[in-house]
Amino acid sequence: MELKKQSKKSLIILIAFWILVGVTSTIIYDLEWFIQKVVLFNGWLSNDIAKNNTINIAGVEPFNFSSLGITKIQDFYQILTDKNEANQVFKIVSQYYDHNINQAFKIEGMLFAAAGLGASFISGPLLVFAITKRQKYKIFVLPILLALAIFMFFVMPVISTLILLIAVFTPVFAFLYSYRTALDPWATSIARKTNVKIAFVRNFYAIGGTLGSICITQMLFKLNSYQDTLTWKTAYPYYFVGGFIILLAIFLAFFMPDNAFSESHVNQEDISEKKFKEVKESNELDKQITLKQVIKNKNFIVGLIVFLILIGAVQAFNSIWINTVENLTSSTKEVNAPNQLGFQKAFALGPQLLLTFLILKIVSKISLRKFLILTSILSSISFFLIGVVVYIVKPAHVTINSLIGGIGYAVTGTLAVALGYEFVSRVTTPHTRPATFVVFNSLTYGFGGIIFVFINSFLSRVTFFGIDKTNGMWVWIICGSAMLLTVFILIFAFKEPKFITREIDDHTFDQNKQRKLSNFSKKSNK
Repeated sequence: MELKKQSKKSLIILIAFWILVGVTSTIIYDLEWFIQKVVLFNGWLSNDIAKNNTINIAGVEPFNFSSLGITKIQDFYQILTDKNEANQVFKIVSQYYDHNINQAFKIEGMLFAAAGLGASFISGPLLVFAITKRQKYKIFVLPILLALAIFMFFVMPVISTLILLIAVFTPVFAFLYSYRTALDPWATSIARKTNVKIAFVRNFYAIGGTLGSICITQMLFKLNSYQDTLTWKTAYPYYFVGGFIILLAIFLAFFMPDNAFSESHVNQEDISEKKFKEVKESNELDKQITLKQVIKNKNFIVGLIVFLILIGAVQAFNSIWINTVENLTSSTKEVNAPNQLGFQKAFALGPQLLLTFLILKIVSKISLRKFLILTSILSSISFFLIGVVVYIVKPAHVTINSLIGGIGYAVTGTLAVALGYEFVSRVTTPHTRPATFVVFNSLTYGFGGIIFVFINSFLSRVTFFGIDKTNGMWVWIICGSAMLLTVFILIFAFKEPKFITREIDDHTFDQNKQRKLSNFSKKSNK
């Protein structure tokens, strides 16, 4: 494919692509709230009411729901939302709610972490094979998307117990959600080949994610489906997600080019002699270097460790913030708490776009080593500042919590994405880059899920951001200190790649244009 200036067609396609991916990925992620509240919590509640089980909770005398006058789920939620502090039944119901929601959150975290690991290590090798051997994405991604849509329409509505969640949801969802692992390198390859700024178009992922999150949390969860067990009639969140997955599959089938593996070509007169030589060297290396050589390289291993630490800290951040929303809303019995997740995404959008703009301004002007060190330092500062802010503010209102959480996630999440993209882009050759992205994402996000479970195991000790006088500050200290550790790892163990593997970008042409204009002016003045 001949390297051209940014094509309007490619730009429009990639913008639409990232919006759709942002919507689908985010609404699937936000269904965690739905599964937590409907499948797990309401499944336990329905069973305890139907069987009139004797319930034992610390701090409460053993009881059963019939003795409290509760014969159906609606009775339970009516008492909970009335919030009559003088009513002894409300106190018992409130204790039951707090205890079981916390248990549901921990189990949910373990299930989704297991699903993440499965998506990484079960489907990862198949995806690498599809890319490296067949050099095609659609043959692998489209069937997975269609299967995921069918799963949402016909399987999820009947999953209403913990046993079904473990036996059916986790293994199947693990494989089907692997489509997300494939889409990043696919779009990145197309952007590189058509000279579209990756960081710019990927902003539309955040925009799509915000729209999707607000839509599913505000529109769907406010319909009170979370106050009942799951049935075919109340499973519309899954139908909603399934519809968007089909829309994404149709878009990919008709508009996204499948092969993005052609080597880079440039005309020598369009760029400097030095840059032309770099592209030729890159093409030669592209033919020689294999995926195995890339992932065994010391630089790749060091960068992988750094990103694992960062993505683990970001996962911990998200885990704590979501649980804090639940703690705050549980204390006030605002059982429509999931709508706060949509607010958090909305608050994150502005800072996310601004930070991405600033990163775009500097990323092409500094070495990879300096960029990685700078990103690690900023991440460390961000985590320490978050700890200080929440310790001082101690927000008791859910919306303030969502504001701080949104801004914090925007900063740490954007830095993580920028570090990962720039690192993989510069330590690989164009041909090995898509498969390397798959390996990199599989390892980092898979193990990130393990960290999510690890943090969940401590959440019962954490009160409101982990702040109870000085208790819980360890969360932010560990995250910030871990990123400081990565700075030293990069300084002493990471070396700047000796060869250029990034395709020529607009900045290159702009520099050469200025050089030509300068030479033309000198000739004209003579």
